[in-house]
Amino acid sequence: MSFKGKHHTPEAREKIRQAGLGKPGTMLGKHLSPEHREKLRQAKLGKPGHPQSLETRAKISAAQRAARSRPEVRERMSTLSRTRWADPEYRAKKSRAAKEQWKSPEFRAKVNESHGRPEWRAKRSGPNNPMKCLEVRAKHKEALSRPEVRDKMRAANTEMLERPEFLARRNAAIKEALNLPEVRAKVSGPNNWNWKNGASFYPYCPKFNDAFKERVRAFWGRTCCLCLAPENGQRLSVHHVHANKEACCSEESPRQFVALCASCHSKIGGARKAKAEEYRVHFQEMIALRGGRSY
Repeated sequence: MSFKGKHHTPEAREKIRQAGLGKPGTMLGKHLSPEHREKLRQAKLGKPGHPQSLETRAKISAAQRAARSRPEVRERMSTLSRTRWADPEYRAKKSRAAKEQWKSPEFRAKVNESHGRPEWRAKRSGPNNPMKCLEVRAKHKEALSRPEVRDKMRAANTEMLERPEFLARRNAAIKEALNLPEVRAKVSGPNNWNWKNGASFYPYCPKFNDAFKERVRAFWGRTCCLCLAPENGQRLSVHHVHANKEACCSEESPRQFVALCASCHSKIGGARKAKAEEYRVHFQEMIALRGGRSY
């Protein structure tokens, strides 16, 4: 049997493909109707090459795991995978296929059910987590250091957050999780990543009153200092640049304030330490350009 067909012209290959559509012995079964494919699948169940029993599938799975544990096999598979993913057309094809697959509610439900199984979680948790491997973490860190990787991830996240169905599904999952007592205990109080020793419960100093807040809003032209959104029916929040509630009454603390819309104020309040420091420096620069005044 010759494999020289790859040297045929595109026209000849298309002619051969059209001639073989639906014929037995060809690899073009994917063009058959769904009913025909299901009929063929049912006819092959239990036959050699199409195992059906759980025992047979377990044996095949064990044999495959044993093969993948050999260094030479892993290296060969890794080389083949890198070669394939280096092809832009292959990446685009796999991306389209994955997006189409995830549109199916049945597929998402199947994945969620599979990942919720205790045996699956045990394989991916603790020391079995691949991200706990120093070699994997080093490769991951190196990849994230490349601007093109970060830009690609940022674009993918932005595109995903613009899909209403994803936002609705995410919000529903978060609300459902927060209703569980064990989850709330993990993200509340000192266990929360944004915990600041209970600073949110401390009262503001007496001088930080409504009249003072109006002076800050007026100084910044009643527009958000971050997104430049105007005050439209809802008063802007007044943010302490140095996160000190006693700033108005303290002689040591800098008295620097900015006006923010509710969305930006929430984003800054929930930012992690490094990002919060970036915001603080940005606001200090804005205040410096205005002669060091903020109200």
